[in-house]
Amino acid sequence: LVAAFGEKGFDYAGHDRRDRVVWGAARKAVLVRPSAKLRTAQSKMSEIDRVFPDGAPSLTVYAHALRLHHWTKNMLVFVPLIAAHRLYDVAALAHAALAFLAFSLCASSVYLLNDLTDLPDDRRHPHKRHRMLASGQLPVGRAVVLIPLLLSAAFAMSLTQPWLFLGILALYCVLMLAYCLRLRALAVIDALAVAAGYSLRVVGGSAAVGLEISVWLIAACTLFFFGLTLLKRYAELVTMQALPNAQARGYLVQDRSRIAVFGCSSGYLALLIFAFYAQTEQHAIPSREAVWFVWVLLLYWVTH
Repeated sequence: LVAAFGEKGFDYAGHDRRDRVVWGAARKAVLVRPSAKLRTAQSKMSEIDRVFPDGAPSLTVYAHALRLHHWTKNMLVFVPLIAAHRLYDVAALAHAALAFLAFSLCASSVYLLNDLTDLPDDRRHPHKRHRMLASGQLPVGRAVVLIPLLLSAAFAMSLTQPWLFLGILALYCVLMLAYCLRLRALAVIDALAVAAGYSLRVVGGSAAVGLEISVWLIAACTLFFFGLTLLKRYAELVTMQALPNAQARGYLVQDRSRIAVFGCSSGYLALLIFAFYAQTEQHAIPSREAVWFVWVLLLYWVTH
């Protein structure tokens, strides 16, 4: 640093007593979560420009890190109950609610793991750098502790469910682990993995309440969320297109027009299969008018 910038020609941020050697040659010292002893000792040696204290993260920080606002995605476990018109069944509703909590806790652990493995890329991203881990608002050590705690709580809840649900939740965890460690770097396969994760929520909901789920409905869900995932990749590429050699995981900026076509096509195919489902399962759908009304709304939304 002295060779590059000269004596007292740079400011330096650190958090350990080993940094004091560098601070001695720096113009100003920036202390990050220092101990009281280090802060006192350094104040006698050089000018301290700023101190980032070791404050405990607020509940809001934890809520954003766990993506509590994304728990709404796990409402998919209630789809089998809605399709079977069994929302009035209190026992089945209780099992579905436990399935919702189990998937939510499991998903939050996956979000934390994903943010941990994504740290270098997130810190360079124009928007993702504001995430709780990338911005330093949540210490990495706390995230490392939270991941096994959340997973343990999710599987503890699953012990009250049918064994099939426990297997589906385990399969979801394995798939998401593979996604975080490898699959997310593979174009198209990453979107398929995410779509499969959404479909497993629906299958898990059917296993929790002991209901069969239509293959048509599963196929429609998979295609629908495959399209939404591609839309997300497209949005990331549009955001980063001004950067040189920019890419979003396994996708390049020049891929964005093709991704848009694949995503839209997938959404329309999902609606076509959903229409087949509504027509072939007439005996199980008392309110067909409501189903077609929802279908028209989805058609508009996908196009929009």
